Amino acid sequence: MSKLSFWAFEYVLGTMNEEERRRFEEHLKENNALAEHVRYWENYFIAFNDTRDTLPPQPNTWVNIKNQIKPEDRSNPARRQLINRRWLPWSISFVTSMALVILISMQFFKPNNQLMAPVDYVAVLLNTEGSSVLTAITEGSEKQMWLEWGQLTLADNKDAQIWAKSKSDGQIRSIAVIDHQGTRTLTLSNADWRLIKDAHSLILTEEEPGGSALDEPSDIVLAKGICVRLNQEDKAT
Repeated sequence: MSKLSFWAFEYVLGTMNEEERRRFEEHLKENNALAEHVRYWENYFIAFNDTRDTLPPQPNTWVNIKNQIKPEDRSNPARRQLINRRWLPWSISFVTSMALVILISMQFFKPNNQLMAPVDYVAVLLNTEGSSVLTAITEGSEKQMWLEWGQLTLADNKDAQIWAKSKSDGQIRSIAVIDHQGTRTLTLSNADWRLIKDAHSLILTEEEPGGSALDEPSDIVLAKGICVRLNQEDKAT
């Protein structure tokens, strides 16, 4: 996927922040190629609005869901607003990840415009404003992670570090330290690959040069996102 197509994809999906969207729309007025990419993605995603073949839920489905989750009283407007702010970035991350699942499965998304092996996992890491900071794509047979960077500003003399939060025990463990935002590929060890396979989500933090000395993430969380499994049959152990 070219950069123009990727920007158009984010624009149509609605994951750009207000400033990014404003700048994009300025370029859109003068760039016919960019406009073509926008039209392509608009036409591509419009099919997802077709609900003619959607099966309605059973009458008791929502009652059963409500009884299982036992939601707290959310009638307080301030509490409702806080909950929305807390979950918005994660919700956008999940929606973006699922959209990328579709694109990758159809081989639309190819980092550096190269044909890549079948993908196993993808995670879209967003900051607190809901902007995409990093898209991480992993493939098991070659133990590779491809990195597509968004908007990220590291403090001087700082490194970024990628962590995996386990869905098994909830622990957070390091995958890689990145000393340059231009890094596009990482080679994973067997231990790293096992972390990816067990990851509920990935976290990107700002750390001292060389990474966290305590082997735990700092309080400066740059972005995080849910890790979505694509290949149901693990190709590597």
